[in-house]
Amino acid sequence: MTRGWFRRLPVLEEGRVIGLVTARDVLKAISEAIRPDAGRSCVIEALRKPLKSVLHAPPAVVDPYAPIKDVLETVLSTDAGAALVVDESGRLLGIVTERDLLNALKDSVEVRESVEEIMTRDVRTLKPGDPVYMAVRGMVEGGFRRYPVVDEGGKLLGIVTARDLVALASGCEEDVSAADSFFGPVERVMTKNPLTVSPQFGVMAAVRRTTEAGVGALPVVTAGRLVGIVTEMDLLRAIAKHLE
Repeated sequence: MTRGWFRRLPVLEEGRVIGLVTARDVLKAISEAIRPDAGRSCVIEALRKPLKSVLHAPPAVVDPYAPIKDVLETVLSTDAGAALVVDESGRLLGIVTERDLLNALKDSVEVRESVEEIMTRDVRTLKPGDPVYMAVRGMVEGGFRRYPVVDEGGKLLGIVTARDLVALASGCEEDVSAADSFFGPVERVMTKNPLTVSPQFGVMAAVRRTTEAGVGALPVVTAGRLVGIVTEMDLLRAIAKHLE
């Protein structure tokens, strides 16, 4: 996941698809095991769980010749944010993600709404001194993949993503002391000065910004203060309403 910069891995058994593992699935395993009083050992314990214990089974699948509108509906119906492309025998041919769909539709659909009309307003946030494991638990409990980090006045300082946290966990394979980072402050692992948009930013302009930058969400700010967040899924839902 971390070496290839993707958030989902199909799982095969004897050449057939049996499931899909997402970044959030990995975080769920860590969240269930993590105990502040246990230290790094609980993180290592979680990462040694069998793959079958955390995967989505069965995953959402689509036919290779399915119309893009049908593929979009399938992806929007799953919390994995992706669908596997399989043939009649169940053999894996590929994967279609939220970003793939945004790239495919960004020049063929016109959406006149602004980001303000589709963004999530009640955004869960962290403070820079909060421990990293709080981000893990929050994402699992809340069903989201990004955590904006703000100061006491609501000014956006950074963002932590599920992929950031999985990358952190992957470092434990070579150095078990890396697990200590889950108990350190979130400011050490967050991306500072993330790409943002204003509430008046157009939906299709936001689509182009996310696809060009390769990011899964855009914090929405006014005068530096966080007022919302718009994700790839939010953008896809807005586009879906305008597809004929």
